[in-house]
Amino acid sequence: AVLRVVAMPPRRRSARAGATDAGAPSTPRPVPTAAGEKPARVQVVVLGDFGRSPRMQYHALSLADSLGADVDVVAYTGSEPRREVASHPNIRMSLISPPPRWTESRRVPRVVALAVRVATQTTQMLWTVAVALPRPTHVLLQTPPCVPSFAVCWLVCFIRRAKFVIDWHNLAYTLMALKFGPSSPLVRVATMYERMMGRLGHAHLAVTDAMATWLHERWGIERGAIAVLHDAPPEFFRPSSPEETRALMRRLAPALTASPARVPGDCCDWGRSLQGQRWREGRTALVVSSTSWTPDEDFGVLLDALTLYDEIAVADEDAMERYPDVLVVVTGKGPQRAHYESRMRSLRLNRVAVRTAWLESGDYPTLLGAADLGVCAHTSSSGLDLPMKVVDMFGCGLPVLAARYDVIHELVREDARFKGGSVTVGGARGKKKPVVRLPNRRRRAAKAPNGCLFGSPGELAAQLCGVLEGFGAGTSVAEEMRARMRGELEENGGGERG
Repeated sequence: AVLRVVAMPPRRRSARAGATDAGAPSTPRPVPTAAGEKPARVQVVVLGDFGRSPRMQYHALSLADSLGADVDVVAYTGSEPRREVASHPNIRMSLISPPPRWTESRRVPRVVALAVRVATQTTQMLWTVAVALPRPTHVLLQTPPCVPSFAVCWLVCFIRRAKFVIDWHNLAYTLMALKFGPSSPLVRVATMYERMMGRLGHAHLAVTDAMATWLHERWGIERGAIAVLHDAPPEFFRPSSPEETRALMRRLAPALTASPARVPGDCCDWGRSLQGQRWREGRTALVVSSTSWTPDEDFGVLLDALTLYDEIAVADEDAMERYPDVLVVVTGKGPQRAHYESRMRSLRLNRVAVRTAWLESGDYPTLLGAADLGVCAHTSSSGLDLPMKVVDMFGCGLPVLAARYDVIHELVREDARFKGGSVTVGGARGKKKPVVRLPNRRRRAAKAPNGCLFGSPGELAAQLCGVLEGFGAGTSVAEEMRARMRGELEENGGGERG
């Protein structure tokens, strides 16, 4: 019964049924219940910024729309969620304040900071989910994080006779290991806690088949209690029309001009770009990357690759014609953003411009729908999760260059022609210039590839050159791949916005 409540339909279909207009959700359709069975009331718990948790927003929307459930969202104050969620009559937001900022200071002893954070979170969560809100039939918890949310949510479910459902986005202890080291006593304790408390869930959602198998084989969670729920993009992620794209770029102009990553006078100086629309008509490729600026995303790989691409694109007159200027827009918030913005400002590139921006939830899908190529530097700390950002990019018909790791093949169909590429320094008469090597270029492309996978800056730079060569003339692999993916979306009812 509990899996019936959380086994939502594909997000693209449910979002279309529930929110054809961003500001006007449809009337929920209650699902008939058995005699004596109470209508579902689900607490969706996110110990983080709900506006930056797209999967949980889609869960809430699907539960409210497709099941007619009453949904109480418990999360931190922060970014605004999508309007479809915020204005839905069946979804209510119960927001709590994040722990004090001083607990993140390096001047505070780590043990003291952790104790204060856990005590604050425990008190807030207990009051909200156990006292302030009506009794739920189910509690759906996002993990990570799992401290103290596993213990609090299990206790509330035990007291209030509700079903405890865990949505496993990743393994929390593996993220802690990135910060404290895998041999840290704190990580060992966190592993035991996560394993013990995780097994107390009545039902589980996993983002990949590999994660479901791991939870069953390594932690003994019953396979029948685990439902694999691959992410799927909602209906509002789709290709953007030229009119929407131009309007978006006008709106973003001030933010991109003020970006801390901007180098004045670069090839995509925003004043000139906006007036002449050089980013599109001037053969400038728009590349988008979304990041949470965390240790499991080495963004330095992309910056190093862009430096190599720039060296290639200015090598000679032939390269100037073959390769386009590139405008890279990086979205997202996170702890390492300032560090990488400083690195971006130090770049002195001729054919590449980088901007950072935090977009409103309604503008982000439009940007993806307007872009020519996506890049994802996410590498899973556990090796078991998949990046939601790539799912959203595919929903917009956007081909993606993604970091290679084991389970990414559950999502990305790799174009083997660009596998194993590199950029080396060579040339005749002692003159050094970068040389692109794509040893598999003559291989036949796999059936309907939607991207490439990279493992190093050199491989990513070679892929950028390979897929963008001939851009603007209609002969690039990126344009061909994007046109095919958008054609597939139109066949499935997810084409360009009107």
